[in-house]
Amino acid sequence: MESRRIVISPHLDDAVLSCWHVLEAGGATVVTVFTGAPDAGTTGWWDRLTGSSDSPARVRERRREDERAMSLAGVGYAHLDLQDEQYRRNGASPPVTAALAEHLDGADEVYAPLGFFFSGDHELVREAVLALRANTRLYADLPHAGFWGLPSWVSGEEGELDIDAAWRQRILETGLDPSALTASVHALDDDAYERKLAAVRCYETQFKALAREAPLEQLRWEVTWTR
Repeated sequence: MESRRIVISPHLDDAVLSCWHVLEAGGATVVTVFTGAPDAGTTGWWDRLTGSSDSPARVRERRREDERAMSLAGVGYAHLDLQDEQYRRNGASPPVTAALAEHLDGADEVYAPLGFFFSGDHELVREAVLALRANTRLYADLPHAGFWGLPSWVSGEEGELDIDAAWRQRILETGLDPSALTASVHALDDDAYERKLAAVRCYETQFKALAREAPLEQLRWEVTWTR
């Protein structure tokens, strides 16, 4: 029987960006948490950055983009109705754990973001999923994780910055012990990389910003951790 894999994606693109090797393995469903539209008249800073002054319309547009990407990946998906942090105005913490609970029932493998840099929503998702499923597999959130480059043990390329030390420090700050985690590097071959890029390009409203955040070449390498 094919394994049932659940990839928890904070936003509409994270699963494709960070877990393409899981999506292509078969039996995957992507559950995206923060896809709720804000009230009319609300405009988020990220939406402004990517060229929209109408956030409710942008959310609908991004959902359609995600549907196209999921079709290319050949996976099932679910969009939850929570609002991401650019729309939350009252400081309240969204009920992520309750929203995710039913989606993890019966899953053989669950993947959630580690939440490296610039990722408040990703951290909320990580904590919720770990509370529900202790053996969750964590993934490096691309492109955030590669903002300053990738560790040499991932890409095979030496850099001027100690990215590995920064990654280990961020893991410590989550309350996890880096020495108790086993990392796996999933290097995509040329064909898989091109298929992944085709899916990433489905996110037309986001693509330019994503390409500015880190080189697209980094998307060849995906990293997961198990405990």
